[in-house]
Amino acid sequence: MKIAVINFSGNVGKSTVARHLLQPRVAGADLICVESLNATEAQTQTMRGAQFADLQEYLQTVNSAVVDIGASNV
Repeated sequence: MKIAVINFSGNVGKSTVARHLLQPRVAGADLICVESLNATEAQTQTMRGAQFADLQEYLQTVNSAVVDIGASNV
């Protein structure tokens, strides 16, 4: 299962939903954060919107993922 959490505005809880509600409930899911402005070192994998082709390729190789897409990359 692959889930994307996306919204056009910031500070609405996308990262909270992705990290604390979805990822723990999807067995073996990787958390991928697509963020330019608020990326932190604690995140598992962080990509920028410009790396969309890399993200698309990666998602084809995994069974489960939760993708947190920051508003600055929508």
